[in-house]
Amino acid sequence: MVELSRRQFLQLAMASSLICALPAHGEKESHKELKECPATISVLHEAYIAEMSAYEHYESFRDKALQENYPNIAYLFHAFSVSEEIHADNYKAVLESSGEKMGAVNIEIHMKDTKKNLREAANIEMRKIEIIYPELLKKLESEAYDEAVSSCMYSWKSHQQHKDMISELLKYARFFLSVIVGRIEEMKFDFYVCKVCGSTLAEQPLAPCFICNKSMANYQKIQKPV
Repeated sequence: MVELSRRQFLQLAMASSLICALPAHGEKESHKELKECPATISVLHEAYIAEMSAYEHYESFRDKALQENYPNIAYLFHAFSVSEEIHADNYKAVLESSGEKMGAVNIEIHMKDTKKNLREAANIEMRKIEIIYPELLKKLESEAYDEAVSSCMYSWKSHQQHKDMISELLKYARFFLSVIVGRIEEMKFDFYVCKVCGSTLAEQPLAPCFICNKSMANYQKIQKPV
């Protein structure tokens, strides 16, 4: 269970009130067009680039972990990459449905060893939880374009699912990272990712997705990379 600070809880509660009656992706809005919302367009592009960057990093981290014989960590990175790609696709769908052109995204990756990559992944996730998405959601307030708010909330909530694990990684990364790596490699788990919102679970879902409220049939079991 994710533990939120009081500030994060209040932010989430306010934003959640906007999401209750949001249309599904692809449905037309009745009150405004995306082309009327320049700030929202800018946020969607920014979020798309952030998620594509994370996707590319996690794909590379996965390959490096396999090379260094860390299969469970490779699986973790792979599940995260699937989730990040879903987030990016959601932003892309909203933009392209309104005629926005999506240019190529050039991502520069400085490859390190798996232990350092794990620490970098934790930093990426924590920045998104505490800084990037709260700031993006704040920027969306003035225009209140529902699909953009929905997509950002999906991403923010799915990142928050792993806050406890990420906090532990960052807390012990400097002196005890080898212990944490060993603990992850001893664990047995299967990852499931919701194709609608990117929610990532380490066990088979038994109820509708608690982030997007869609059927648990939307969860796909992520195959372990080889």
